[in-house]
Amino acid sequence: MLVGVDIGGTKTHVRVVPDDAAVQDLVVRSDSWIVGMLASDPGNARRLVGLLPAEAVAAGSALVVGAHGLDSPAQVTSFNRWLADAFPGATLGVNDVALLAPAAGLDQAVCVVAGTGSKVVGHRADGSIVEAGGHGFLIGDPGSAPAVARDAMRALLEAYDEGAALGGLAEAMLAVHGHHDLPELWIAMFVEDPSAALWGSLAPAVFAAAEAGDRRALAVVDAHANLLTADVHRVIRRGALGDVVVCAGGVITGQPLLREALWRHVDALDLGLTMRTLDVPPVAGAVALARRLRDGVRSIA
Repeated sequence: MLVGVDIGGTKTHVRVVPDDAAVQDLVVRSDSWIVGMLASDPGNARRLVGLLPAEAVAAGSALVVGAHGLDSPAQVTSFNRWLADAFPGATLGVNDVALLAPAAGLDQAVCVVAGTGSKVVGHRADGSIVEAGGHGFLIGDPGSAPAVARDAMRALLEAYDEGAALGGLAEAMLAVHGHHDLPELWIAMFVEDPSAALWGSLAPAVFAAAEAGDRRALAVVDAHANLLTADVHRVIRRGALGDVVVCAGGVITGQPLLREALWRHVDALDLGLTMRTLDVPPVAGAVALARRLRDGVRSIA
């Protein structure tokens, strides 16, 4: 039996593929079972296995988990050890971006995810991972929902300090949670609940303002596309293979302005890259890797 899991910042998608039965899908909120950070509590691996159908938890099964929050080698090592202790079959835990190329049916690709967080990942000829970006929305995660909102707020605060008209971007962001003016909004965002979820809730307003032609919103979207492109270029310079850029994540797939701006900037690199938006759930990549794992291949590239 093959088991693939895609753990995002918001939701966890489990897919079980029996040898002779229908595929089973389960989607739950990630915060319904993760305690603290994914790689900070050994109990998270046990709780994840507890989500699986009993018949899938067997010595003959193969389980691959792609997870937002497996960023450092130490985190990957710890989680893989806990996963192996919690599941009787073969197991492998990787960063969720590593699911994109196999989900797209590719052996090699430069993979870009932008949703709750963001990261760019590729693989060298020796199979080693090369990655750039991420690091959390407070300082990074270009193209992610909270980071887009963060930089839109920065642009508005600069205009506010200049005494300039704030325009449609401010109107759109204020309307999300019913705030009356910019000081009320930034106090709520920075003091009352400075969470990625709250910041991310403002991102659709930023994109709506950009669609309506607001110049500040358009500049924010273009800047984030440029930052993602810089990360694509970084992983290629460091040896990442593949001539396809595969994009996934709720923001990059759901916001055409960001996706199209990313392609313009990637095309300007003049590296012969083509771009593909993933049209299947990333969990399909976890299942593809689980199939390889069951066949004795632990490498993800």
